[in-house]
Formats: sequence, C-alpha cells, structure tokens
Amino acid sequence: MELHEDSLAWAERLIRESEGLVARQRSLIRDLDRDRLFEEADAARTVLKTFLTRLEFLRQHLRRERRWRGLEN
Repeated sequence: MELHEDSLAWAERLIRESEGLVARQRSLIRDLDRDRLFEEADAARTVLKTFLTRLEFLRQHLRRERRWRGLEN
C-alpha cells in the first residue's frame, strides 16, 4: 500500500489487479488445453485456485472496510 493510498483504495486496486490475473490465467489454461499440454494446464489451474482465493479475500476485506465506514450495510 502506497503512503497516499487508504485501505479502501488499496483493496479496490488489488481487486482490479487480481481480476486481471484471473482473466490471464484462465486464458493461459485455455491455450494450454488447446495445445494438449495437460500437465501444464493442471499446474495452471492450481495457480488459478490461489488467485481466486486471494481475490475472494480481497473482496471480503473491501466489504468489511465499506461496512466499517458506513458505506455498505
């Protein structure tokens, strides 16, 4: 988190970055499957699960921050 960035902006930025990672990873998996590189695709799926877990954690954090600030019920 940069010094001028508050926790809401930080979470929103990391969510956008994580969504990009998920999209790129899914594209990579499609390419690997298409090229019949099944072991590599399986490894990429494992990484995708990690990215999705991180994304969900960040979304939960953002919801908590918004509730704490009275921006969300």
